[in-house]
Amino acid sequence: MTILTFSAPDWGRFKEEILEEIKRIGAKNEKRFLKSSDVRKMLGGISAAKLQSLRVGGHLPAIDADGMWLQSSANTNIRSG
Repeated sequence: MTILTFSAPDWGRFKEEILEEIKRIGAKNEKRFLKSSDVRKMLGGISAAKLQSLRVGGHLPAIDADGMWLQSSANTNIRSG
């Protein structure tokens, strides 16, 4: 069995590497799901009824998360008409 020992400068460098990795991961982390209010704003301020008709019609896939509708951020590139 190999035992590794670290000195104080090694721990500092290790800490910096971890912080950089966390920042890198956090920078590319986008919202995966959007709330209905956010989607309504993105679609030009449409009404809640219009958003519901888009969901029911299958034009905007959504997930019911215990009473809160969430839409995938990848699927909100539609235009209301």
